[in-house]
Amino acid sequence: QSTEDAIYLLAEGSDLLGFARVAVRHIMAVPPGTEAGQKSGGYAAFGGSLQKISPCALLDFYIVGGLQRRGLGRLLFDAVLKGEGVLHPAKLAYCHPSEPAVAFLKKHFGLTKSKIVSSYMLFDAYFEEAPAPSVAQAVVQAVALLKPSGPACKPAEGEKSEEKQACCDADCDPLEPYRKDEEEFYSQRTKLYCFHEGEWQDAGAGAVTLLRGTATGRVRLAFVQEAGNRVIANHFLVNRPGYCDLQQHAAGNDKTWTWTAQERVMERKFALKFKSSDDASKFKEVFDTAKRVSAEKEAVDYVVVHKVGVTAESHVNSRHLKLIYIGMHVKVTEVLYLAEEKRVRAQLVNPPGWITILSHNSADAASYAVMLSDIQCYTESIKGL
Repeated sequence: QSTEDAIYLLAEGSDLLGFARVAVRHIMAVPPGTEAGQKSGGYAAFGGSLQKISPCALLDFYIVGGLQRRGLGRLLFDAVLKGEGVLHPAKLAYCHPSEPAVAFLKKHFGLTKSKIVSSYMLFDAYFEEAPAPSVAQAVVQAVALLKPSGPACKPAEGEKSEEKQACCDADCDPLEPYRKDEEEFYSQRTKLYCFHEGEWQDAGAGAVTLLRGTATGRVRLAFVQEAGNRVIANHFLVNRPGYCDLQQHAAGNDKTWTWTAQERVMERKFALKFKSSDDASKFKEVFDTAKRVSAEKEAVDYVVVHKVGVTAESHVNSRHLKLIYIGMHVKVTEVLYLAEEKRVRAQLVNPPGWITILSHNSADAASYAVMLSDIQCYTESIKGL
């Protein structure tokens, strides 16, 4: 261990998603092309060919289990390359690289000529003046450089996977950390597919579970894979346009639902295929109800102070749904300012739709709804006079 080691952390809030450790290491190595002269010259020739090099060495690279193959590895590796000023993976030294890592470098970067020097793998391209492959390709495809994992990446034969060993215990419940503060209210065996790199990938059979936070009311969807007994999908249900909106995967297919979710810092697309149409219908019913209830828990209370119409979309000229009147309480999940229309629009939980809460448009300039908390504060201030 050296005090000069640099640690790169990938985090979201207080949650650590991954880390990498790099440091400059001083190594004595023989450049490629000088080995032939060493055979005839003996040790003296060998000693004369040695060069002291100081490559940036990638010592550790790790993404938290269950979050691999979602672009997080790329974000972390990109930060390492940029932070250390390394232009290409061939210019790094790798400490104890695994066989899958070597195979990945050969397949994606054509880096085949390498040598092991003092426990570090060096490529011949390290000694070249300019990197052989492109820089952009190095950054984009370095996700699984050292830690290939996930459903589509398997360890080499005979190689042990610590993550898999940790999760394969049939008595271990991977959702146990969440059950302390969340209650399960739905679970069904089904099959999960994840959309990745332009195609649907089979994540296997397992159980989809919905859990509700006892304190917050937020609803979490989690899918536990049977084969690996690990969490593949894990996100909260939100009531926002473009997210958690169940759609049939194909025309006439009433057993499969697809949706997009914000999972930590990544946007992902999932599909669940159920055994029967009844199971699929039940899931949609529970899913949509949970999404609405979850939104209500996060929504802000408003009071209508001027009669206003509810529309289907955020723009004023969308399909009209109904009128709501002075004194009615509504829950708002999202607020948008439409500059062209000069109106502030709000999305409601119930009735589902949009209303204008403030307008600067000369056609209907007025305040239509205000936050309940503001009214309460105003009322309290009047009482104090």
